[in-house]
Amino acid sequence: MMELVAIVKVTVNGRLTLPKEVRERLSIKDGDRLKVYVTEGKIILER
Repeated sequence: MMELVAIVKVTVNGRLTLPKEVRERLSIKDGDRLKVYVTEGKIILER
C-alpha cells in the first residue's frame, strides 16, 4: 500500500527535492542512485 508522505514541486530545470523525512526513512544519501519507472501516469522511484 502506498503512503502519501509529501507533495514536491518540480523546478524549471525539471528537478525535485526528496523531503528529509523520505531520505531518512530510506537511508538515501548524497550520490546514491535511484531507479526511475514510469507506469500508468505515475513516476516510481526505487532504491
